[in-house]
Amino acid sequence: MTALFWRFLADHERWLAGQPRTALMAANLARLREGERRDLVRETDALLDRLDRV
Repeated sequence: MTALFWRFLADHERWLAGQPRTALMAANLARLREGERRDLVRETDALLDRLDRV
């Protein structure tokens, strides 16, 4: 489920970065390498797809 948290951050990164209480989370996300971000999106897409079929 941690992946879903990171995915939420990625989906709302611009807005979160502009908010004082969530800017640090967005900064942590920005530290991920491009390959890590791509893997994160792929993993969460698969997870959400399985949930849609339940």
